[in-house]
Amino acid sequence: MVKFLVIVVMVLSITTQAYSQIEWTKYPNNPVLKRGANGTWDDQLIANPYVLFDGSKYHMWYSGYDGNGTSIGYASSSDKINWTKHSNPVLDNGPGGSWDDFVVYQPSVIFDGDMYHMWFAGHNGPNNRQIGYATSPDSISWTKHTGNPVMRPGSSGNWDDLWVDSPEVLFIDGVYHMWYSGSDGTNTQTGHAISPDGINWTKDSLNPVLKSGATGEWDTQNVTQPTVLIDQYSVYHMFYSGGVQFEWSMGYAYSMDGYNWIKYSGNPVLTPGVGGSWDDTFTGLAGVLFNEDSTGFDMWYTGSNSNTTEGWEIGYASAPFGEPKSFDNTWYRYPDNPVFKGRDGAWDRASVYNHSIIFDEETYHMWYSGYDGENSGSRIGYAYSDNGMEWERENNPVLNKGTNNSWDNFSVQQPCVLYDGTTWHMWYTGINTAGLATRRIGYATSPDSISWTKYGNNPVLEPGQAGSWDEQWVGWCKVLFVNGRYHMWYSGGNGTEIQIGHATSRDGITWQKDPFNPVLTLGSSGAWDDLTITNPAILYDGQTFHLWYGGAQTVYGDWKTGYAVSVDGRHWKKISEESPVMDLGSAGAWDDKYVTHGIEIMMEIVDGDTLLKMWYGGGAEVNKGSIGFAASDVFVSVEDDNLNVIPGDFSLSQNYPNPFNPTTTINYSLSHTSDVKIEIFNILGSKVATLDNTKKSAGTHTINFNASNLPSGVYLYRIQAGEYIDVKKMVLMK
Repeated sequence: MVKFLVIVVMVLSITTQAYSQIEWTKYPNNPVLKRGANGTWDDQLIANPYVLFDGSKYHMWYSGYDGNGTSIGYASSSDKINWTKHSNPVLDNGPGGSWDDFVVYQPSVIFDGDMYHMWFAGHNGPNNRQIGYATSPDSISWTKHTGNPVMRPGSSGNWDDLWVDSPEVLFIDGVYHMWYSGSDGTNTQTGHAISPDGINWTKDSLNPVLKSGATGEWDTQNVTQPTVLIDQYSVYHMFYSGGVQFEWSMGYAYSMDGYNWIKYSGNPVLTPGVGGSWDDTFTGLAGVLFNEDSTGFDMWYTGSNSNTTEGWEIGYASAPFGEPKSFDNTWYRYPDNPVFKGRDGAWDRASVYNHSIIFDEETYHMWYSGYDGENSGSRIGYAYSDNGMEWERENNPVLNKGTNNSWDNFSVQQPCVLYDGTTWHMWYTGINTAGLATRRIGYATSPDSISWTKYGNNPVLEPGQAGSWDEQWVGWCKVLFVNGRYHMWYSGGNGTEIQIGHATSRDGITWQKDPFNPVLTLGSSGAWDDLTITNPAILYDGQTFHLWYGGAQTVYGDWKTGYAVSVDGRHWKKISEESPVMDLGSAGAWDDKYVTHGIEIMMEIVDGDTLLKMWYGGGAEVNKGSIGFAASDVFVSVEDDNLNVIPGDFSLSQNYPNPFNPTTTINYSLSHTSDVKIEIFNILGSKVATLDNTKKSAGTHTINFNASNLPSGVYLYRIQAGEYIDVKKMVLMK
């Protein structure tokens, strides 16, 4: 029997190198910021760019040198490339005898909405480098802090006992964080410090947090000038300069907390240019931003064709986050579908749909929407299974509608469940009696997956403002926990169209909608998904986000399954633009009306290969649905061009439908190739038909029985496959 290792379960928190898979493109007309004319303050070199973008303009502070001292200048640009210098310098070296009377350089700037804050390096001699602080109301007129320097070298014997410089400062959750360079005279490495006010700093006990490379590596001597970014998934990204003497390149490292850094194995990521180019020797001392639409990086870097500090100027390079990878997405429906149906006479008799499934190494747990077909709204139930195919219900329903006049008093549906090791978390769609267009998203918790308590201030996600794409309703969500933050993809509608948006939260309760919403939009006119994009199912493999969704040319019904990929969860590339990856079932099948009223995807590894498992909501009528199963890639065997799910053992399924008139379907499974005989007997034991008597390969097989020539009654069907024998009853009712 095949043993599957589930690697996507419950709470998904994965260390990622997604942004290290990037390729930088240097601007062909570099450098973009050149030295000044002879006799100006920056006529010898310019370096150390630090760039901010305010939504309309780029601001750059940089170091300039005229042979007598180094100061800090300012330039601005509307396009990243063409820069206008101010009447510089804007921050000069100090008066004679001061700690920075020869050099001020390496600026790092934060704007808090009222004031610009700058941290900079300065010295009055080559080995007296320290870090100072200044403020400005306008980015140009700066006042140095009277208590400078604010960061000094460490005590004797420390890794930074000779000097400190190259500050990079971010303000995170009420605390200033500084990454800086330090040297003991042999190696230059990178440390970390924190401050409540940007002035009084406490160095990290883990310093240095990024060390120079081992002997023979490209950064064996210098790991310096860090520039740090934090993405929407709370991942820290550091680009740093490394090299020996003045032959430098740019490296990359990432961290989950800003303290523990992992260098990219493919370093360096940006290297000097070809021989004879302006930067053929030195590439480093850079400033990096996420670009304005968050699809990649912008870098301004210092370059030179000299192995000294002569002639340094500033160039520009850019890099997308990289192409997300995609799965094959050839889906094979389980022949014994549906695997989960409503029960006659029960609260979920008419329809089961919009499910959430978690596998905990022993058991599949399913929470699902159930409906009785009597216009009384849906409730949420629970079922469990040891194989994902055969389900048992328990203590249902586990989440009921709200009381009169509450926001969810008509229906609760579409659960999405995560488990953090202690508590089960559920986000669900609620509807009140004011109309189905009043969908909102609520939150509940449970200690045991069955007994749920709704959050007292529900709903946690409301429709958007008038005129927005989701102004009428939000619902049908999927939530992942990735790198310290909750991410929700949800459907939203304005009464005409349905699309998919994205929101983030630190606690799962207070959500911030993405400014790029909707993040997955309708197909072009005439496309198979040109009116509806809904019911997102998300899987994250550590590098790529994968999204399966329902798409249609109608608001409801005929929903087919599409697929898209993204490296950041916000900017999506549809892989199924021309046609869906799963179409409706054939005419007369149980799923010939829709196949995406809820999707759950799991990824597993079998013998080193990736397989995908899908549970999908399907139906032949609106509001009358069941849940089916499909698999992709290695979960299949081939026979007569039919691909079937490989079972772990022999089995014979109950025919469907039963009772039947006059045709029915019989499914059976073989764990290995066998001679198979299938026969039909009447209740007296007389054989009335032989359906098959051939050799069959491993897999799940389907055979049809037409009883149009037989009278109504009870019949037996019998399978013999090697030593395996089984018999089941069926009823013909004409």
